[in-house]
Amino acid sequence: MALKNLFLGGLSPENTFKVLLDGLEIQHILFMAHSSIFIILELLEQILYFTAVDKTLYPTLFVCRLWYRCGAPILWRRIELKGNDPKAKKFIELVCGKQKPIYSSKLTHLEIPYYNPLSSKKIEGIVRTCPNIIHLNFENCVGFSNRALNQLKAYPNLRYLNLCSSGIMGDKALCGMVGSCRKIEYLNISFCQGITDRSLIKIADSCQALQEFHFACAHLISERFISHILNSCPNLRRFSIPGSCRRKNRCDILVEKLLTVEKHLNVEKHLSVEYLDFGRCVYVAETSICNAIHSCPNLQHLNLSFCGITDVTIKEISRSCLNLKYLNLEGCANITKEAIDQLVSALTPNIHIENFMNSMDMRAELDQEIRWLYNNRHTVGNNLNSVLSQIRQQPISMTVNSGADHHIIVINRQAPRNYSIALFDDLASPEQ
Repeated sequence: MALKNLFLGGLSPENTFKVLLDGLEIQHILFMAHSSIFIILELLEQILYFTAVDKTLYPTLFVCRLWYRCGAPILWRRIELKGNDPKAKKFIELVCGKQKPIYSSKLTHLEIPYYNPLSSKKIEGIVRTCPNIIHLNFENCVGFSNRALNQLKAYPNLRYLNLCSSGIMGDKALCGMVGSCRKIEYLNISFCQGITDRSLIKIADSCQALQEFHFACAHLISERFISHILNSCPNLRRFSIPGSCRRKNRCDILVEKLLTVEKHLNVEKHLSVEYLDFGRCVYVAETSICNAIHSCPNLQHLNLSFCGITDVTIKEISRSCLNLKYLNLEGCANITKEAIDQLVSALTPNIHIENFMNSMDMRAELDQEIRWLYNNRHTVGNNLNSVLSQIRQQPISMTVNSGADHHIIVINRQAPRNYSIALFDDLASPEQ
């Protein structure tokens, strides 16, 4: 109440006024004996802004009309809802209604993931009512169509767009959207189907300010896109295509993907990429991975899980990526412990290496399991011979579940195809 009276009563010219909000000091000096309402509003907006950051702005709307007129526009700047929240439904009804909300033009950040269905009509209502949006998150919004994508062309200043798992898109609609939204810095189209090189190359050509790009399970991309986006986006920091081209009939495309990077990129050219995710890109040649790593000396996060790499890649990392903080080596069984020790000694000791287990560790664990199996069972039939032949061929992991009536052997193969073999030997009958 004292703060309210201070605003409404005016301040003397010599007053220097400080407000503490969560340890943050705001200092404002008023030079007039009786400040105009404009100065008071400006100061009040600064204070209410920090309550918005702290997510305590809403209760201040009930202090008085002045506080409401200052706080409501700030509250409308950023709206974060979820699809299962009743407030999300009310918001959509509000922006799609005939009467436009007073402060809707203030909205710049809108997050409404998991809203179903997000039809073209609803997108049209958002675009019509909220013309100044620069941040959009429609992750997992089922019903998102090409028509809805065309509506986003009305946002030329759009900088953040998340359409992860939003359904099937077409090249034509995506090309039109990125052609109008050239200021995009963050783009996530992971798990979106129907996207080919045509629209992806358009992204690389149009979005020069792009800093972060995510496209998981990109089954239709080729080497042209990889080359384009690395050469055309100088500000790119995070590049993530995990699980790309996992289909067997696309293996040739994926093998050529980074080979094209090797061909078109000058090895001496240093890219700005700090985050690189090639997880489960199982058909990428190791030489191509090494060339990509060599071109990214600023790497801090690197995911090479199930990429089939060897000590050669680890040595390239130790030479080129001196700032690396995170390395995922899950499923990379062809790496020796000596190479990892050299990597840790060459880089900062704070590096986090996740899921590393070399082939010797796996085989030692398997030998122990097999020894137990031979000591506790006298016959396993022809199925065990098949299992042992696979053990000798490549690293796998085995778990044995021994029950009262029967044994179950489950063997998980740490290989690119990532399949499992389960053998069931029923020993419930006394004869067996």
